Parts: sequence; C-alpha cells; structure tokens
Amino acid sequence: LSQCRCLPGWRTDAAAPLACSRIPPCDVLGVNDCHRNATCVAGLGTAYGCECSEGYSGDGFVCLPTCGDGRKMEGEACDDGNSASGDGCSSLCTVEGNSACSGGNATTPDACACTPDFYSPGGIIPWCSRFCDGSTCGANGRCHATKGTCVCDRFYLGLTCGTSLTPVSTITVLLNSTSAYTLALGATGESLVFPAGSVP
Repeated sequence: LSQCRCLPGWRTDAAAPLACSRIPPCDVLGVNDCHRNATCVAGLGTAYGCECSEGYSGDGFVCLPTCGDGRKMEGEACDDGNSASGDGCSSLCTVEGNSACSGGNATTPDACACTPDFYSPGGIIPWCSRFCDGSTCGANGRCHATKGTCVCDRFYLGLTCGTSLTPVSTITVLLNSTSAYTLALGATGESLVFPAGSVP
C-alpha cells in the first residue's frame, strides 16, 4: 500500500485526513526570525509579522527596552519611569555615579538614591555630587542628614568646622531651619548670617 505524507511546511488537516494544509510560519520553531522579545503574527500563506512585546520597542525583528516607561526589562540597568538624567537613572537607563537604584521589575519602576556619604541637596548642585563623611567635618561637627554640609558644634565655624571662636559673651537664639537669620556681633558692625536651610 502506498502512503501519502505532507511535504515540509505542510501538515495533515484534521478535518480532511487525505488533505494537507500549510503550517503557519509562527507555529514552526526556527521558521520565523522574530526577536526573542517579540510575538509572531501570522498573515496570509507564508506571510507573517513580528510585534515587540510590552516594554520593548522596535520593528519586531529587533526589539529594545523602552527606556523611561517604568518597566525594568532585559538590557536595562534601571528604569525609574522617566527619560531624564540627573535623578540616579540616566536617560539611557544606566545607573548614574554615586547612585543606587532598586525595586524595578517588569511592572514597577526603580527608586534611586545616593550611595552612603553622598548627598543631593538640590538646586544647581548635581545629583549625589556632594560628599560628606565622618572625617569631613572633623571632630567639631557632623554631616547634615540631607544636605551633606557640615553642622558645626557650638563655638565652631567654617565649611569643615575648623574655625574656633572664643566667646566674650553669649546669647541664645532660636533658629528656624526654613528662615534666614542675621545675628549682630556687638557694635562693630560684624554679624553672623544663617541662610534658610543652613541649620537642621
């Protein structure tokens, strides 16, 4: 008895056992060349198309992560949900200097913060560029918890709290961290100026 077999690319039709139907290219492993992060979409006959999966963009044959969409995908070091640099995760979805990003996955954006001893006080100062550790302020001060500047002990001044004062008389002043304050030093016209935010 002779037996009939379907040619490669064809398969037996369940509805008509003696007939062969063409196998859609998306059903055959290795026939389509869609990117691994894309879905094959069958067309007429042997035609097919490729569509990038969610979180990726491209023509389907090449699919790259969509940076800034809040989904950390394969090929991204971070994704914080925006395309801006200067916040720990760059516009190319790479982790910026002195930063650490965590928590990101295919559905959740990353949260970025400065690594220990680096600070982002805001304004014109770049992200995580201010350094302050236990030795910066010497034995006469400490690093401000958020600004990274030195908060000096009583009777010490300067960027690193290295200038000491010998008090002639003392005065106690209550300072507000959100307001500026000028303290006159006697009748000489000299004064101490405390900018807003300079005290904890």
